[in-house]
Amino acid sequence: MEDLSAYIKRQWPNTIRQPGQHASWFTYPVPYTTPCADENFTQFFYWDTYFTNLGLLQDGFVEQAKNNLLTMNMFIKRLGYVPNADHLIFRSQPPLFARGVYDYIQATHDLATLKAFMPQLEREHGFFVHDRATPCGLSQYSSYEPIDALLDMYPYFNERIGYSEEEKQLDKASFVRNLMAIAESGWDFNLRYPGKHNRFAILNYANVDLNSILYDEESKIATFYDWLKQPEDAKRYRDFAAERKALMERYLQSQKDHIFYDYDFVDKRLSPTLTLASFYPYALGVSKDAETAKKIYEALKLPYGISVAAKHEGQCLQWDYPNMWPPTMYFLEEGFTLLGEKERAKEVRDLYCNTVEKVFRETGNLWEKYDALKGEVSVNHEYKTPTMMGWTAGVYEYFQSKNR
Repeated sequence: MEDLSAYIKRQWPNTIRQPGQHASWFTYPVPYTTPCADENFTQFFYWDTYFTNLGLLQDGFVEQAKNNLLTMNMFIKRLGYVPNADHLIFRSQPPLFARGVYDYIQATHDLATLKAFMPQLEREHGFFVHDRATPCGLSQYSSYEPIDALLDMYPYFNERIGYSEEEKQLDKASFVRNLMAIAESGWDFNLRYPGKHNRFAILNYANVDLNSILYDEESKIATFYDWLKQPEDAKRYRDFAAERKALMERYLQSQKDHIFYDYDFVDKRLSPTLTLASFYPYALGVSKDAETAKKIYEALKLPYGISVAAKHEGQCLQWDYPNMWPPTMYFLEEGFTLLGEKERAKEVRDLYCNTVEKVFRETGNLWEKYDALKGEVSVNHEYKTPTMMGWTAGVYEYFQSKNR
């Protein structure tokens, strides 16, 4: 059977779509990639593309990686943020544009492109700081979905995830807006955000993953201004990062186990749900506490990978036990690398790559997510698991480059 890396390199061109090739609300300035090689898959998705770029940069498709960043840049110019997808414009996704720019500049030293991106980097940061602000000073996921659209989606989500009797009594539009905010997080759907009458009360929370990403974004923008020899602007963003870190330690970090959790600022409590979102502070430089990071890892480790969430009683959704998702595996490996835990980082890479290779041998495809308990395609949550290039291939190639 064909070597998986060779397969991925051969398939990358099949994920590229040309400007004007498909109907869209936007005029694309350059070719862009989609998460799937299927020619019927035409949409650009935001955070998927960050992980795609990891693989493109490793495999020599540097110009296409730049094109994807130019596409994100275009969206921020038009909307003030990068939408979830080119047809899902009323919400964004985890803001990884700055991290993607950093990866590209590290590979190319293209400071002219960096300078051109700076206004949009600042604008996206402002969107998540101001439009996604919470009373505790940290940021949250949300959405701009019109009320009519929220009401139209109500029956669909009842079929997809099911509503409890208490949830059926809630205002329909407000209930679905919480679901759309979870969609902005990229983790659609999960049970990290319990409220008194709603399992999905994300709009009551400041999110540990988002604020970790914003801390990294602020640190990266400060570095960009260092490279561009603008020290006052660099200091401004380092001050933003320092303030965010202090707020995260105040509101998101448990005094009991020292783990960071999502914070319910309405009921003034931490989420009781342990997920790999709690690992993001270690992956993105907020904390250097390796012992606590290892506790999270051991609590979620399964035979074929790391579950995105701890096992619990009741309904399991797709961003839940026992599923392994490529983005969270990436952040796990980054965290252990940053903490100097080289053996743990390699263990993460090996668990992921071995499972992806095993399933590729069995099915001939890459997949969106995997069952970390059984070492199979994850097929039993919410919708049929699609075949994938995107983040599955990108993370695989990134990990393989570190294993060579």
